[in-house]
Amino acid sequence: MDRLEDKVALITGAGSGIGGAAALLFAREGAKVVINDINREMAHETLREVSAESGTAIAAVGDVSNPAESSDVVRQTVQAFGRLDILYNNAGINPRGQGGWDCHRTRYNRMGPGARGGSERRHACLQGGDP
Repeated sequence: MDRLEDKVALITGAGSGIGGAAALLFAREGAKVVINDINREMAHETLREVSAESGTAIAAVGDVSNPAESSDVVRQTVQAFGRLDILYNNAGINPRGQGGWDCHRTRYNRMGPGARGGSERRHACLQGGDP
């Protein structure tokens, strides 16, 4: 199936779990995939998995809760593939034993991409990579 053929998809938090599975699925559907994760090794592991299935992908390591790094991930996407068609805001954290409402403000801010809906990345995309 090629439902995403000729599309470029940036998936945050794609080093494992749902994000990693999405990267594989999007590649199987024909998308060029940008695998973003804060953890370099995990991002590159997903990249190896996508590449092993003949998918087209790059790893863009960065902390997308940081506006500057988020912009850099978008820039890497456009530099590699010329555009960005799909943004899957999957990144987020949930510290063990800390519910979203009970955690300290610093931890809440760190959870920003998931808890606040990825507004930094959307802004970066709408502004051509500069939040």
